Amino acid sequence: MSEEIGVKKRRKTPEIVFKSSAEEKERRGQRQMERVQKEKADKEQAERNRAAKFKGGPHKELGRNEAYTYRQNKKVFIPESERYTRIGVRAFKNKTYASEIILPEGVTSIGEEAFMGCTALKRIVLPKSLVSIGTAAFSGCTSLKEIVIFENVTRIEEKTFKDCKKLARVVLPEDMVYIGRKAFYNCEMLSEISFPEKLVEIQEGAFIRCKSLKNLVLPKGLRHILDETFVDLAIETIDIPPNIETIGIKAFFRCRHLTHVTIPENITYIDDWVFHGCNRLKTIKILHEPEFMGEWLTNRSTTFQCMEGTKVDEYCDQFGYKKEYVKE
Repeated sequence: MSEEIGVKKRRKTPEIVFKSSAEEKERRGQRQMERVQKEKADKEQAERNRAAKFKGGPHKELGRNEAYTYRQNKKVFIPESERYTRIGVRAFKNKTYASEIILPEGVTSIGEEAFMGCTALKRIVLPKSLVSIGTAAFSGCTSLKEIVIFENVTRIEEKTFKDCKKLARVVLPEDMVYIGRKAFYNCEMLSEISFPEKLVEIQEGAFIRCKSLKNLVLPKGLRHILDETFVDLAIETIDIPPNIETIGIKAFFRCRHLTHVTIPENITYIDDWVFHGCNRLKTIKILHEPEFMGEWLTNRSTTFQCMEGTKVDEYCDQFGYKKEYVKE
């Protein structure tokens, strides 16, 4: 089935209790608006915290005009003696000569799109003094293989590592709380990343097309799996922790190696097409009664394991899914 990621196509759905009503779609839109507003407020607060932490010291920005100054053939080395505190917006954008960049201690922030399109960049050393990384800072660094982020950074912003196709290993600090929209979109080689326990938000589309990611352990602080967050991964199993309350549209769409799923009883809301396109998915076990189940959660070949006489039992009948009854 050919379907572009992000376009929510619909099959014809029978008139059933579980079908997305206008009221439910309105609530969904309201929740999305609230998340966006909260995201904006959190980002602004993070910037204020960063500014307060380093207030009073001298500030010096490395901009586009200085980018060539520190070029040493294919390497960029910025000496600590220069006392830079910020890498400016688009400072190294599309500088395709750089295969290695070493940032000095003292740099506290990297601006938006600072290294975007550095297609030859294989290695970058970030300083321990770093506090913030701007939106799409490393987007399109198609040769970058590894990134180690130190403890002062608490947020990965939108599209930060989008299209870093050779990025295989990511080390996140313990205090990381937020990963933005499409932060690791299309990181095809990403196979190693561990989520800190303090991580509470992973935004929509954060890990779309991370096709080499086989192991996925969700943090205990996460409450919601948002729309299209883990599309087209190589995971064979997924342990959904009991703290999760909702699962968004196409959250695990096209995870073709996934074979078995158990939905914990704390999950009250399961949106449309969550496991659709998971061609090897044999069973979904749901032993409680979620408040909402969306359209076509999975392929017709999947068997639901549920309790007889429950809403899940009725759902299977109305959508034509196979089922196996489980006794308490």
